[in-house]
Amino acid sequence: MKRYVKDLWLPSQKLLPWIVNEVQSIIGAKFDDIAPINTIQNCRCPVMLVHGEDDMEVPVTDAQRIMQAAPPDVQTFIVPNVGHDLRPAMNILGPHVCAFIQRIVNSQMTIKESAPLNTKQCN
Repeated sequence: MKRYVKDLWLPSQKLLPWIVNEVQSIIGAKFDDIAPINTIQNCRCPVMLVHGEDDMEVPVTDAQRIMQAAPPDVQTFIVPNVGHDLRPAMNILGPHVCAFIQRIVNSQMTIKESAPLNTKQCN
């Protein structure tokens, strides 16, 4: 986000810290605290990181850095020949996302089938 704000046309780069602070105040969080590179380790749910190989807004190197910081079970798919807008690649991306979801559903079914039924949850 800081890189995006820095690339905006501003009459003076001296406004940058003020703009960053103002946006952080509005959203109620510091960019560094919510940046994926800093939060990926705390994810407790399945994660699939999808990124366009030719993304000019968020370079693919950012996704690669996130993957290096991620737990080993995080899935990644770098979509070839696609930028920030992934819609043109849905025919390529769709099967990967569906397979990811299916693996999660299958693993959850196995866990639930092997776990004893808690009758308190049924009442």
